[in-house]
Amino acid sequence: LLTIGPVTKRHFQLAGALTAGGAVVLIAGLIVGIDIVFLGGIFLTLAGAAQLVAFGLMWKFYGWREEGSGTRTVWSCQHCGLRFDSYQAAANHEMQCPQGSNVPVPVGGATTIIGVPVAGMPVGAPQQAMQMTPMQPAPYVPGGSMPQQHQPYGGRE
Repeated sequence: LLTIGPVTKRHFQLAGALTAGGAVVLIAGLIVGIDIVFLGGIFLTLAGAAQLVAFGLMWKFYGWREEGSGTRTVWSCQHCGLRFDSYQAAANHEMQCPQGSNVPVPVGGATTIIGVPVAGMPVGAPQQAMQMTPMQPAPYVPGGSMPQQHQPYGGRE
């Protein structure tokens, strides 16, 4: 995962190691004469060089990352994606989330979470088929299905 922002010396060390390792594999491919090893060395060297350029640009624009700053753990709502600093805060929000499965939806019913059984329906129980009633055709009305002629838009009648 590449995050655009301040960099550390570790970024440059790893990218430099990749470039150097790719160069070693490239030279080994030339000496041994195996084309796939040579091609792999080219790809590794180019990938390392691209990382060095990207990290150099990030260093130029954002500078060095402060020591001691790292990652932090956050919890997010599985319905809306809102992030919280604690598990309890996220769990409380999920119980009241307006996009959650506990809120009735006027059309189509409430949302459900994949893998969680629907309340009142035992897991593995066969669902009853919907009773289909045949539709009756609408009675024929002369001129009723013909499109109406309208005046073209333009303000004149």
